[in-house]
Amino acid sequence: MADRITADRHYTGANVFAGTVTLPASTVTNAMIAASAGIDTSKLDHIYIGSYFKVGTVAASETAGIHIARAAGTVQSVEAFLIGANVGDSTVSCDVKKNGTTILSAAAAFSSSDAARAVKTGTISTAAYVDGDVFEVVITGTVGTGTLGTGLYVSVEFSEAVS
Repeated sequence: MADRITADRHYTGANVFAGTVTLPASTVTNAMIAASAGIDTSKLDHIYIGSYFKVGTVAASETAGIHIARAAGTVQSVEAFLIGANVGDSTVSCDVKKNGTTILSAAAAFSSSDAARAVKTGTISTAAYVDGDVFEVVITGTVGTGTLGTGLYVSVEFSEAVS
């Protein structure tokens, strides 16, 4: 039969355990783990940034692959900006698709009223994904009475949990 201590204890010296120690959830926090702990990357969640960059004028239509999931995870954010703004009534939109289907309820969209380097976000409607899912950025540029913007950058943040 195991002994049970029901009162608080404070130890100032080293503690040595001969068996398994079971700690309550949230007992060990990030701040308590030494930088030199050497924790294997296979035991950590991973953040990936899928990115797309178009040098020069945005194409009327372009699709580019940005990520292949390595584990189950969630899309954390979709952000984009143009280095040079649209002119006139020209517009640019940036959609993100998983296995060919959009994950956004609202794409990151730019009109001529958006300043150069204004960061726009996409509204994520389907964040969850599984190992092997394929992600792509779909750019649609619509030339109006002016010109399309230049230097489009799109960034998608993926968080994958180790199973």
